[in-house]
Amino acid sequence: MTPPTASSSQNTGAISVELEKVNSLIATAKRLVGEERAVDLSALEGKVSALCKAVTDLPRQDGRPFIPSLKSLITGLDELEAALHDRFGPLLFDPPEGAPGHTPPTKAAQVTRAYDALDDVWQPPPTPSGKGS
Repeated sequence: MTPPTASSSQNTGAISVELEKVNSLIATAKRLVGEERAVDLSALEGKVSALCKAVTDLPRQDGRPFIPSLKSLITGLDELEAALHDRFGPLLFDPPEGAPGHTPPTKAAQVTRAYDALDDVWQPPPTPSGKGS
């Protein structure tokens, strides 16, 4: 096992600081969502991506101590997603047609939607009177 170099020690220190910042950002976002206040998450994906890359770029022995913190980060992101979903529901995850981020439905989804619509309006024909089962 290779001892950590001064450079990797500096990197691990910087990663620890950045990890604390990202966890703080996630905690603040969860709190604001819970308070029904606006949250700017535009930088979150980039920060998490950079953090993960920084950890994976470390030598294996230097990166291993970050595993519990990264698991905690994932839990925080999952909790934030749940809070956003509770607050905004389908608006967040299914933008209306023509809205930014909207993706057209697949053919299978269109067929399913058509069948569902038929179910809502179709009524079976009445059974002729006098005919018993």
